[in-house]
Amino acid sequence: MLSLAQLGLILEIIGYSLHAISDTAHRAIRAKLHRLRYPRRPLPAPASPDPRPTVLVIGASFAGYHAAKLLATALPPTHRVVVVEPCSHFHFTWALPRYAVVPGHEAHAFIPYGGCGAAARLMGGVEEKGEGVEVLRASQEKVRQAGRIVVVGGGAVGVEVAADAKSEYPEKSITLVHSREEVIGQFGKRLKDAARKGLEDLGVEVVLGERVVEREEGVVVLRSGRRVECDFLIGSTGQKPVSGIVADLSPSSVAESGHIRVKPTMQIADDSLPNVYIAGEVAKTDVRNVNARSAMEQATVAADNILLAVKGKEPQVHYKSSWIDDSILLTLGLKKDVMYISDSGTELLFNLKSKGPSMNAAAAWRHMGAKPFADSEEVETKAAY
Repeated sequence: MLSLAQLGLILEIIGYSLHAISDTAHRAIRAKLHRLRYPRRPLPAPASPDPRPTVLVIGASFAGYHAAKLLATALPPTHRVVVVEPCSHFHFTWALPRYAVVPGHEAHAFIPYGGCGAAARLMGGVEEKGEGVEVLRASQEKVRQAGRIVVVGGGAVGVEVAADAKSEYPEKSITLVHSREEVIGQFGKRLKDAARKGLEDLGVEVVLGERVVEREEGVVVLRSGRRVECDFLIGSTGQKPVSGIVADLSPSSVAESGHIRVKPTMQIADDSLPNVYIAGEVAKTDVRNVNARSAMEQATVAADNILLAVKGKEPQVHYKSSWIDDSILLTLGLKKDVMYISDSGTELLFNLKSKGPSMNAAAAWRHMGAKPFADSEEVETKAAY
């Protein structure tokens, strides 16, 4: 039986969904009208000068790609959008932990760019799809050959990797080592309990309150002195923001964590740089569970304010983190997912059947404007589509 608070949260979810659908439809209609008013024109050759003012987007992951798409379909023809991205393909990061363990879908993790819906120049192509596929296949082979695997880190990635490894290879010994007393620490009790139970039901040994302090041949040593047999160690203890370019430009804007301080308008917190906007994982905001949703919402705020600036107006759209950012779809092996949503201490958890080992990659390709799984850079794969 649902409580009144849970029923209220369900109504919040419905309201949020309706608003998101309405906003997406409104922007799609506006983009179509924009294309009718300003038909696409061929991009000049890379070496040809283009006198138009440029909106430069550095990085084309969730935030950068979304901002570029919004700008390219809304800016007047007096301006252009240029995207600088070192990778040749968009990285479907949500699926990378699984694809590093489970074979057959690794080529689906790299989605070709080109679905912005307008003329936006993309510069880059240093890191190729083939290289990424080989990295994933090398990881898969190490997992396949190892009899005893230790996963370090009990956040969402560590839990999913450990669960996938045990689900794909039930005969292997899988141990998850986490420094805290609970897995999935930034979420509520219901998800923590579900994640712990899901791992243990699969047969994963969960070791909490421990750290790996030493590695020897075939063994890792924990802080307590316990020795755990290990043929392959997988680290999943988090990432550090890459903010070096901004550190050179505005050192005072970079926090100790490496995140970049921003204003509510997503402008950098440096009044001398009003035309610099920051969005995504690198931005210092109050979002606890940084994800694609929050990155794209920040990108939307930045793009809307840039469009205002182009019209000679002051940025006035503010980013505010949402309760929906504390939700997550967590995979617990190849057959089970859990959807967790919370707001102000009220929690909802739904047990779901997995949509398959590909993690619905086809939908991600379509969202990026690409046809699943057509790519000019073909990479052999044995996946069953």
